[in-house]
Amino acid sequence: MKMNNVKSYAIIPNVAFSFGTKYHLNKDEFMLFAHLQFMKQIGLENTTVTMVDMLVKGLRWETSTKSRDKNRVVDALEGLKTKGYISFEHEDKILKDILVITINKEMEKLEAETKVEWKENPFVWKGFTKVKYVQYNLAENNGHYLMAICYTMWRENAQHKWRISIKEWEGILGVTDKTAREILIGCEKFIAKISGSHYRDGDGKVKQEANQYTMQTVSVESNIQKVTNETVVEKALDKAYAKVTDENIKFNSDLFNQIFDKKTKWQSNGYKAWKETTCPFVKEGGQKKIDAMRVSKKKVAGEVADRLEREYQEYLSEQKQQSEWMERQMARHNNMDDDEWISSYKPKEKPSIDNTYFLED
Repeated sequence: MKMNNVKSYAIIPNVAFSFGTKYHLNKDEFMLFAHLQFMKQIGLENTTVTMVDMLVKGLRWETSTKSRDKNRVVDALEGLKTKGYISFEHEDKILKDILVITINKEMEKLEAETKVEWKENPFVWKGFTKVKYVQYNLAENNGHYLMAICYTMWRENAQHKWRISIKEWEGILGVTDKTAREILIGCEKFIAKISGSHYRDGDGKVKQEANQYTMQTVSVESNIQKVTNETVVEKALDKAYAKVTDENIKFNSDLFNQIFDKKTKWQSNGYKAWKETTCPFVKEGGQKKIDAMRVSKKKVAGEVADRLEREYQEYLSEQKQQSEWMERQMARHNNMDDDEWISSYKPKEKPSIDNTYFLED
């Protein structure tokens, strides 16, 4: 799910990383906890009004087994409630009823310790980490990735150079050595590893310091390197990148290229990002590409442009119907005034293979 700007960050209490304690979150609980904060409705203080079905769809946890998907959300909700991160209310069965979920801000003040045999001093977990929606979106709904991003951000801001061993990652992520390494490899697009130096211990044995990890800095080069090696095109994209003010597009090379590079295929997520941006430069760039598709000699180009617009309008209609239905349910339950419930949440559109298209020279 790509988040919008209504609330541009989520707050993660650092005790969420405290493996071996009652506050440690698993990947689903971690992902859901951040998700709930981004989808908070306007006018509700630390509260989200939603339903299990909406959470499944928003988190993109849909599989062919709907009952399992719903139970996955319920398990994560119950886990967060048991560990003190949230409280929630509902009148009927949790799988069908409206949920009023409240974030417990007191968790940000807690401290915890984790003692391990392989480290002299215990880990001390305190404070919180603020995660912007741009960083949240990098995880693409993968709870382990989001945990790695948030932990890297916290440790990167430490007063000293914080090195993170694989054993530490195992505990944070709640996985084995092999799986921790695989997760970190999957994070290489946005987390850089700085390998520790080799040294000889007192017995003369060669050892290596633990690695450092840091969030990647998105640069113009990283946005255009997959597009083309032609100098002219590089300069054009370079200039376009500098003018984009929408961070959701500026720091997502896939969305950026869909809108500005004529050789990159349009997909539903890129089309939706273009339609909903408030950046005038992005609006203009996307419109030029769509106009070129409509006048292209290739008939399929115009058909794809029409299809993208039609499906986007269908999406808006579905959102409107869902919002109206929720408003009726809220009125029926009389939980709050209608004026206080204005949803800021928009689930991420899944890319459609049939809707991809690119322009050729």
